[in-house]
Amino acid sequence: MTYRIRTVAKMTGIPRNTLIAWERRYGVVRPTRHENGYRSYSEEDVSRLIRIKNAQAAGLKVSEAMALLEEQGSTVSTSPARGSTETQLPSASAQLAELKDELVRALVGYDKEAAQRIIAQLNPVPYSRRLETVYFPALRDIGDRWESGDISVVQEHYASAILRTHFASLLVGVGPSNPRALHAACTTFPDDLHELSALALAVQLSLDGCRVSYLGPNLPAPDVVTFAREQAPRLLCVSVVLPVPPEAVEAYANMVAPALDRGSLLVLGGRGVAGMSLPNHPNVSLRPEWGVDFSLPP
Repeated sequence: MTYRIRTVAKMTGIPRNTLIAWERRYGVVRPTRHENGYRSYSEEDVSRLIRIKNAQAAGLKVSEAMALLEEQGSTVSTSPARGSTETQLPSASAQLAELKDELVRALVGYDKEAAQRIIAQLNPVPYSRRLETVYFPALRDIGDRWESGDISVVQEHYASAILRTHFASLLVGVGPSNPRALHAACTTFPDDLHELSALALAVQLSLDGCRVSYLGPNLPAPDVVTFAREQAPRLLCVSVVLPVPPEAVEAYANMVAPALDRGSLLVLGGRGVAGMSLPNHPNVSLRPEWGVDFSLPP
């Protein structure tokens, strides 16, 4: 199936002029040009554009995302192991917990090479297990140590930068996603710049076959509403890492949830929503333990 540029702009959220600029400047895609001047984009073109836009939202330059695509192959996902079995794991839970501790020590010790070696050791591990046993626990440990004053804000930022680049590269490598697949979007709560949980989840949802829009961190509620009305995601996942007053969460849900189409779900996940409830919002799910299994409401 092919798509006109107006449809591609709507599907990807990339303005028409930007699509043309990326085509001319970077050769991101090469749509078919017809005698009447119209461009036709293939499903692979759309998938490629979505992945580059997501990588850009995660902090990569377009040229960097392009380089990753060339390295990984435009249609092959190599990094996030999906079909790995238990026999391919570094070992069992105990060794994964040890690798998590080693990763934290490397990150807060500014040891980029050691962190990258540990990340490479985890490649055979199914991505969802990496999240549950290594990455999310490591993020919690680093956050707890920063809050307690055990590490500096510089160490926390350094660790975040290393992991952000890793997750962004995985997001580029996942694909191709069917442009007609279930549409999911990921962002963070307003004023919350801790985006790694949202970015990690975006990778998992992509692996699960979703067409993912990664929106970056700290998106104001009115902008989320505009996106929801224009793009109609079936799943809108919002990471809430920092403590938030219950009334702020309820106000956010009151504004965003009605903008979703019927049958869609707003997921607010993370420690920031622990102990809260929103009984008046059947299309809102609170997940204090930010996980990877999101089912749509009936």
